[in-house]
Amino acid sequence: MSKLKIERIGGLAGFGGKNSHLRSIGEIDMDKLSEEDKKIVEGLFKDKSKESGTFARDTFRYRITRMTSEGTESIEAAEDKIPNAVRQCVKDEIV
Repeated sequence: MSKLKIERIGGLAGFGGKNSHLRSIGEIDMDKLSEEDKKIVEGLFKDKSKESGTFARDTFRYRITRMTSEGTESIEAAEDKIPNAVRQCVKDEIV
C-alpha cells in the first residue's frame, strides 16, 4: 500500500508559498483510487521528465509525493491533470 502526499499550491493569492499562512495538504492511499485514477497518477510520475516547469498564472498546481524503493519522488502538475479523488483529499489549514 503506497500513500500519496498532496499539496495544492499557487492560485490567485499564491497559497502554499513559503510565506503563506494557509497550507492545503492531504494524503491518500493508492489502493483507494480507481484503476483509471491510478493510471493517471502513474502516468504523471512517468512523464515528469516532460514537465515544462511553467504553469498558467493564478492557477492551482499540485505537488504529489510518494515513497519508492529508491527514495522520495515528487512531481508537480496542473490542477486539470489531477484526478478528482486526489484533489478532494486536500484540506486547508492555517499555520
